[in-house]
Amino acid sequence: MPRKRATLKINFNRDFWLENESYFATALDKNKTPVDTITSNPGHCLMTGIVDEDKAVALAERLFSEDMYTGWGIRTLSSKMKRYNPFSYHNGSVWPHDNSVIMLGLISYGFSEKAKRLASDLLRAKEKYHDNRLPELFSGLSSSETAGSLLEYPASCSPQLWSIGTLFLISSVVAPDLD
Repeated sequence: MPRKRATLKINFNRDFWLENESYFATALDKNKTPVDTITSNPGHCLMTGIVDEDKAVALAERLFSEDMYTGWGIRTLSSKMKRYNPFSYHNGSVWPHDNSVIMLGLISYGFSEKAKRLASDLLRAKEKYHDNRLPELFSGLSSSETAGSLLEYPASCSPQLWSIGTLFLISSVVAPDLD
């Protein structure tokens, strides 16, 4: 099994890496050509350990770049992409659960300050809601675009179990000594 795991890691880092973006492709098309859409999904790869150390640095930096990071969390799709819409379910909104998976990966690669920033910003987002809960998702508009207001996603579920679960991870990131 370790050989298969090592081969998968080598192939993944070779085949999915977008050199010109310093980021991972979301998928390979039918011709095995990387799809260069910039999404939050490669952030999940950090949690698995499949990302080479040198690429992990670039990946983490991109997740916190202006086109991906809103000040409340990481968008599902870069604001530079043609399909970007901050009120689209998967094309630019922010999902707390998606961000929690990325948080786990950031921690596993030693990016604890980035994980703490993400956790703190999600807590600030939670405080913007009348019920003081993280919803299923919220708008991908940045805090600078909205003068510090957080715009809700019109059909977001709250409470949402996976968003509630995010709070347990956040608490372990912002106060790890409480475990």
